[in-house]
Amino acid sequence: MAQARPVDAEEEVFVDTKAAPAGNFDKAAGLLEEIVMEEGFREAQDGFFMTHRAVFEDGEENKLEYTAIHREYVQLMEADLTSKLVAGGVDLEAFLLELQAKDRDDLWGDLWEMLFAMTDFRDFKEMILSYPLPTTSPSALPQVHTQSLLASPSTSAP
Repeated sequence: MAQARPVDAEEEVFVDTKAAPAGNFDKAAGLLEEIVMEEGFREAQDGFFMTHRAVFEDGEENKLEYTAIHREYVQLMEADLTSKLVAGGVDLEAFLLELQAKDRDDLWGDLWEMLFAMTDFRDFKEMILSYPLPTTSPSALPQVHTQSLLASPSTSAP
């Protein structure tokens, strides 16, 4: 019969009071992969970049307005991904806890690189600069609205 061993006063004990449902992280990762591959997601991202491309210049200097545009982009992408994960049945709180507990080196692959690039300003600037400059003025380009990013994914028969 095993005996309980006393806990050292200096020993740290971690208890997860809200265990994540089995497979929640994998479910979320799979759903994220589906979301970023959707045509609507890519179109929304392309529209955002094309709308704001003319503001950015290739160079070492970064204008203050770049930060505001990047912040808007991160907020739109986060809102879109979050709403679709929740709609897909992912326990978002548990997923975020699992994600924070992982070492960044354990998260490899195109999906994670893309997600990390969304929040990194340098990567964002590089992505937006990869789009061609518009041939018309920025005000003539279509404006991207939050609603287009938050639109429900189209459902199709299996």
